[in-house]
This record gives sequence, structure tokens and C-alpha cells, in this order.
Amino acid sequence: QYYEENKEEILKKDRIYKQNRPAGIYSITCTENEKIYIGQSTSYHSRWSHHKSRAQRQCHENPEFQKDWNKYGIDCFVFELIEELPHDCTRESLIRKEAEQIKKMIREGREIYNKINW
Repeated sequence: QYYEENKEEILKKDRIYKQNRPAGIYSITCTENEKIYIGQSTSYHSRWSHHKSRAQRQCHENPEFQKDWNKYGIDCFVFELIEELPHDCTRESLIRKEAEQIKKMIREGREIYNKINW
């Protein structure tokens, strides 16, 4: 009943909250082989759910990630925020920061899932 009486206000607050969620650069690490996926999102809070959903449905966009997901399972993957950014940062900025993190991981000798196209 409360929801019905306050529906508009609740929806308004939800829209504002979603619009102001921070962006971020994140990693997903397979704890069995220490291989890492680096990503970026304007809504990193929901991005881990997206990766899990795609992998569970056998349609993750990264075949190597999917292969390890199938082999080791969800409990062997850890999602971590690397850098939180303002909600209004540009797409170009996110892509640049993601690339910087990928290069850093490569320099450190880490094995990564990301495909490198540069």
C-alpha cells in the first residue's frame, strides 16, 4: 500500500539514484589461474551481474572467460573495483582508463582475458 501511495516519488528517487551512480574500472579475477579480465562501465554496480548472467547462459562475449567459467565455476571468480569515476565521465575517458589498466597488467606479467587491438 505504501508503494502505491508513493509510487511517483519512489520512481523519481530511483531514477535520480541511477543517473548519479558512479562509473568505474573493474577487474574480474579467476582465482584458480589468476587470469584477469579488465572492464569499464558507466554503472559498474550492475556490470558483475551482467557478466555472471552471460556466463551462466553460455554466451559471454569472451570465449576464454567462458571456458574458465565452465571449468571452475562462479565461486572461483572475484569482482573488484579498481577505480571509481564520476557518473558523468566520458566514454572516451573510461575506455582510456581501461586500456591503461590492461597495459599495466601486461607490464606486470599478468595473464588477461581481454583481447588487445592496439
